[in-house]
Amino acid sequence: MKFKTSSDVFLNSLEPLLSIVPQRTPYNVLKNHLKLTAEKGKIKILATNIETTGELTFEADVEKNGELVIPVKKLVDFLRKIPSSDLNIELISEKLNFKYNKGSFNLPTVMPDEFPEIPELIPEKKLSFNPRKFKKIVDKTAFAINTIGATSPIVEGIFWKCKGKTSEMVGASNHRLAFFSTELKENAEFTVIIPQKFLVHVASYVEEEDLKIAFGQERVSFLIPEKNLILTSRLINFNFPDYSKIIFDSSKHKFQVNKKNIYEVITRICIFSDSLSFRIKLIFDKESKLEVSSSSTENGEAKETIDYTRLSKGGEKIKIPINYHYITDILKAIDGEDVVFMINDIDKAIEIIPSENDPGENIIYILMPLHSKD
Repeated sequence: MKFKTSSDVFLNSLEPLLSIVPQRTPYNVLKNHLKLTAEKGKIKILATNIETTGELTFEADVEKNGELVIPVKKLVDFLRKIPSSDLNIELISEKLNFKYNKGSFNLPTVMPDEFPEIPELIPEKKLSFNPRKFKKIVDKTAFAINTIGATSPIVEGIFWKCKGKTSEMVGASNHRLAFFSTELKENAEFTVIIPQKFLVHVASYVEEEDLKIAFGQERVSFLIPEKNLILTSRLINFNFPDYSKIIFDSSKHKFQVNKKNIYEVITRICIFSDSLSFRIKLIFDKESKLEVSSSSTENGEAKETIDYTRLSKGGEKIKIPINYHYITDILKAIDGEDVVFMINDIDKAIEIIPSENDPGENIIYILMPLHSKD
């Protein structure tokens, strides 16, 4: 193997694959390693942890074809430290040698036949998707999933269903749910569950050209054209709960609040909440005043009042004990000036929505209240 490229091109090509390279794995050849192939004027980099695979191709001046496996961490650390430079890369005596303007370094190599074969994804369905819209949908649903210590598929994957020209994406955990529906440019029909971390990774690298998505029986792949990057993941095999049963279109109580005001108040008042339940209380009174309060034995108590607009009939006082982390996450995800709280029963699910959605979109957040102490 022998080829020439620049340090910037090489480093930028490695970056999207770093999170895929496993640090812990029963496959020693995969641990901190990736496969490099030089052929026909192109370099292909392949990284996998078996569950997820990333493949990126870039053009280079290839003088001698070859294929090998190299450690990636030291390579990336060194490329980040050296100034921008041309690189002359050559395999000599089973080590990959790198020469740059002011010096050189080398890396040990592993025979490529030790690297596991990645089965080809045979697409059964394909879809092109606007990259900006895709990123927006993922950003506004993925946060609802708590992957820390996840033991159930519902808290590992995002549910995605397309039927006709309607796309629905749902992220959920035990106490909250995020729903985003939007209109598509083309007809599509599929129902899948995709690992949340993988979708977040894909969304972080999308650019301007449409994503090319291919669905196989057990896997899904995303082609990001500008980067010549293909990211592939397993699909999660799980019967996702029927979320339509907890989404409601109308409610007995409907309150509109300025998003900035309520967010700032909550971030102040929550300082006094207890460190286990992170409980705060929202009290919508009869006079269009919203009181936000919190108290704990160890921290003391605090409360503050802001205005709200009642959009429903009646003047019943409503108290909602809630986890402040969950509600601030939702408020940060919502665009626009105002949010709307929709409530039927104080011990049932709360629906939080933007006061206005972009054309063709519908965003809904469901939040379960905490058990009331009073």
